[in-house]
Amino acid sequence: MISFVVSAYERPRALRTCLSSLSQQTERDWEAIVVDNSEVAYLRLDNQAECQMDLRISWISTNKLTQIEGAIHKYCVYTATEIGVRMSRGDWLCFPNDDSYYCPWFVERMLAHAEQHDLDLVYSNIVMGGPKEHQPMICHPKPCCIDKTNFLLKRAWFNGFERKTGDDYPCADGLMIESLVKRGIRHGGLEQMLVVHN
Repeated sequence: MISFVVSAYERPRALRTCLSSLSQQTERDWEAIVVDNSEVAYLRLDNQAECQMDLRISWISTNKLTQIEGAIHKYCVYTATEIGVRMSRGDWLCFPNDDSYYCPWFVERMLAHAEQHDLDLVYSNIVMGGPKEHQPMICHPKPCCIDKTNFLLKRAWFNGFERKTGDDYPCADGLMIESLVKRGIRHGGLEQMLVVHN
């Protein structure tokens, strides 16, 4: 199973597009955990409503987590990732933002590539940008050359990172990947554009 850990913030229309692209995956064995940091109550409720489109999607608010678990580090996209991973069950992890879009065959092709080449980390190329301008990005496993939305990682490799704050947190895209490469992870890229990150 693959676990999508989705970071969400006050963009229910973007989240709808992201979750719709997950529901259309040709590989059906997945779950999604949406970690929502919306501060405006009605937008938080809108995000929660979007998560009801598929029974494989669950939703949690970081405000609720703060009340349940006590002190939580100040939210950023990387603490959302950490929270979602704790709640997830999959053997593989993927980290969409709420403005990510995945081709329907993203999971199927990525897992097939990982199995064929015995990889623990697999990444695809990605299209980056806003509604008016998009730019293809050819990804490499180093800082500034990969985005957290376009790789699959075996769960066992996620554990054991030193807890840091802000952009220094190892899950910050290329920093995490660079650390994994130094630790000897088997990795490889699929030279196809399978993800759009707006």
